[in-house]
Formats: sequence, C-alpha cells, structure tokens
Amino acid sequence: MKSSKKVITDIVSRISESGKVVGNKSNSKKINPTVISSNNALGLYYKCYNPLLIKQDFVDLLPRDQRSLIDFDFIRKRDPKYFQFNDTYYLLFKNYPDMNKYYNETMMGKINKMRVKLIPLTDKSAKSNAHDKTMNILNKYSMNLSNAYDSGDKYFSGLQDSSTKMAIASMDKLIDIESKSLLVWNLPIKLSSPQIQDTFWFYDIKHCFRMYWNNNNIGSKLSTLHYFAFNNANEAEKFKNNFHGTYFNDDPNQKMLVERL
Repeated sequence: MKSSKKVITDIVSRISESGKVVGNKSNSKKINPTVISSNNALGLYYKCYNPLLIKQDFVDLLPRDQRSLIDFDFIRKRDPKYFQFNDTYYLLFKNYPDMNKYYNETMMGKINKMRVKLIPLTDKSAKSNAHDKTMNILNKYSMNLSNAYDSGDKYFSGLQDSSTKMAIASMDKLIDIESKSLLVWNLPIKLSSPQIQDTFWFYDIKHCFRMYWNNNNIGSKLSTLHYFAFNNANEAEKFKNNFHGTYFNDDPNQKMLVERL
C-alpha cells in the first residue's frame, strides 16, 4: 500500500500534467464550427414545441453587458412546402468566437422557467449528414416562400424544382417576407382566391391561394390551408389579431386559425 505522502505526490503530479483541479472544473466549452447557410454562418439549434418564441427571448439569455456585443440571425425551422413550424429554432452567427461565447454564456439560461439546451449543428465533417440536410431544408423553404410571395403559380411550379440553393440573398430579406406572410386554416373549400380578397377587402392583401386541403372524415367537414401575402407587415399582424380563432360567417365548421411566419 502506498504511503499518504506517496499518494499526495502522485495526485500533485497528475494535476501538473493535466491542469485539472478537483472541484474547480471550468464550465467553458469549445464547440466545433458548423456551417448552416450559404454565407458561412455558424449555427446552434433549440428544440421546443412553443412556436411563439422570438429573438429577444434568446438575446435575454445573455448577461446584460453582453447583449449588444453578440449578434445572430434567428430562424424558425419550418416545413419547406407548407411553412408550418417544426419545433426547432436556429441561431446563426457570423463567426465562431461569437457562437462559442454565446454558447458558454447561456448554458444555464432559462426561457419561461425551462432550461434552454442549445445544441451545435452536426459538423459537416462528421459521419452524420444532419448539417447538409438542415441546410437543404432551409434553402428549399426560402425558395418556396419567395415563390409563394410572388404568386401562387410560381409557388406550385417551383415545387418541382430540385435545386437546394438559397433563393433569398440575405436572412433579413427572408425575415421581411415572413413578416408579411400568414397561414390561414379552415376557410371554405369553395371560396376562390379573388372571393377571399373581396371578403377581406379592407386589408392590404397582395394575394392568397390554397396550398392544401383534406377531408378529415368528420361528416362533410374539410380542412384547408391558405397562404396569404400582404403588402406590409402591419396588415398581416392586424389580420391575425382580428381573425385568429373566429368563425368564418359564424359557421362552427369554419374556425379560422391564423399563424404568423
């Protein structure tokens, strides 16, 4: 059996070699750089069922003196075809030091009393193709949304395009289009796009079209999904506030559900 002096000597020797001290482990971690978009932004993601979080929720995770020093783009993961929220938020950084600092500064942060576990996107060199898949989904979504904002015809013809290149030049442009877009569930199946615009003539609707419909087998009730493009974000916000949860023409089978992008 080793003497106490010998044991202490061995421990000190290992500390000298490793630099580790029991009870003094640093919480700081380095994360591998991960490309997510065509402008070489670096990404973290957060899985969450709540679709109502905004960028400020994630900014507020930082200490007050760091909030103006670290910037990032904030993107909701959405289905590339129907634009519905897919339970994931992306935080895209312009450089690795900012991403690494944000990651370390927010490790113990909470949103709505829930611990926020941010995860680096899988590195491109890793065996998993999660990075490429995520990038392709985001790029396909940007192309379809850009087409939808232009016209319904362009949206449907673009669905056949297999290209996965970023269709929108910047995240700012993507966010601008999102702010002027709405998804509206449960308008009558027989209502044409011109009729919808005539019905809501007092809103500045650029155009709208039906993306999807199905029979949910409850009597003759149908579910429909329409895309609405507005000429400005304020009109989109007013429409959502006034009609989300209301019944079209007081029909209990036509409860309008309105979602901002």
